[in-house]
Amino acid sequence: MKYLMLIFSLFSIVSCQQKENNSLEPLKIDYIDNIPFLMTQMEIDSVLEVVNYGRVGSAEEGEIFNSYVLYKDNIVKQRMNSSMCCSYGFRFDSLGVLVEKHLFSDYSTNSLISYEIINNRIKAFEKDNFNETTNSTYIIEDERILSKTGHRTIDSIIVVENIEYAYNNKNQLIEKIINFQNHPEKASDDETIVKTFLWSKSILNETDEKEYYPNGIDYFETITKFDSNGFPSSKIIKKNSDTICKTRIEKF
Repeated sequence: MKYLMLIFSLFSIVSCQQKENNSLEPLKIDYIDNIPFLMTQMEIDSVLEVVNYGRVGSAEEGEIFNSYVLYKDNIVKQRMNSSMCCSYGFRFDSLGVLVEKHLFSDYSTNSLISYEIINNRIKAFEKDNFNETTNSTYIIEDERILSKTGHRTIDSIIVVENIEYAYNNKNQLIEKIINFQNHPEKASDDETIVKTFLWSKSILNETDEKEYYPNGIDYFETITKFDSNGFPSSKIIKKNSDTICKTRIEKF
């Protein structure tokens, strides 16, 4: 009996050790519908998002709203057709984890992101060229993100981001609930985003994202369809139930 108990104890210890997270791999679940990330993983050189119906930003029907180009070293540059904004840059490391971001609008912002693994937590530290920082903590269990909490200070307002993740019995992500809380005096500006994921066997088939106004009733909705490889192929943008724009996504 003593030997059996000893074997059971050793097996339990080994099992716990096997479940302890020691990789950044779980973070990729956050990128499964992200065009720059998917371009690096699928080696897609360029992507265009073209307006089929309505208007978005400064782009009208038949015009390009978003363009993406993949460069060496896993760098993707994005340009948005809008009178107010913007161009972006994203760099992923050799494992496919985001490590650098660039934003150019009225001025240029560069952010570096580093990570630290502590037991079943992954801590992310983001700092830009204006010394603004965002610190985030991911809770990991069985190689899945269960939750994320992030803190960022902008003009003396502390923005707290809380995300909860839900999975189906195949360990596929089916829902993210994102809450932004503004402190100390901007509670009226709190936001909630609910995003659902639909799968066709092992391929992501559709996402539906609703970004609610602070009143909790009105919302913007983006429905994204994916092709047979799990790459975005089209979007429908709505305000409440009214369709304001449709786009198609072409890859080259």
